[in-house]
Amino acid sequence: MSATKEFYGQVRLRHAGDHSHLRQDGIQYLELRNLDLNPWAAAGINLSQLTCLTWFVLLMLWLPVPTSVDSWVEAGQRANEQVAIEAPMQVPRQLTEGKQLAEALQTMATSLRQPSASQVAQYILTSLHDPANTLAARWEQQTNGSLERATQLALQLATTPQFDALT
Repeated sequence: MSATKEFYGQVRLRHAGDHSHLRQDGIQYLELRNLDLNPWAAAGINLSQLTCLTWFVLLMLWLPVPTSVDSWVEAGQRANEQVAIEAPMQVPRQLTEGKQLAEALQTMATSLRQPSASQVAQYILTSLHDPANTLAARWEQQTNGSLERATQLALQLATTPQFDALT
């Protein structure tokens, strides 16, 4: 069996001491991995994205624990792989699951009286139905699939950071 510290999944539970005591001592923080960077944001992520990420993580904690966690994680990994190879302007194959999560987030927002969570749920629904709102679609629109244009855009963004609060 591999050491817990060598687990390289999308989310890694972190603890200051011996990882075998996570259950008793609790999780100190989560290490979120495999996030797409926003090339239009100077820090690779902006406030809107952090808000979405925060509410998504809170939703995952709020939802009931699935009966088979291993099957749930495997299904999530398969879905992640499918979405990763889809054309950016295509409505995702995981549309139904995405809508269900957005609706669950809306329910949580109402229950907790959190308008910012409600706004995130609406943004998710909009992006699911109109993928042109995603970073991948924006990149595709600006590069037209050209390696030369992608290189030019990457160099331009690297040398003149933009503070794009809306993407």
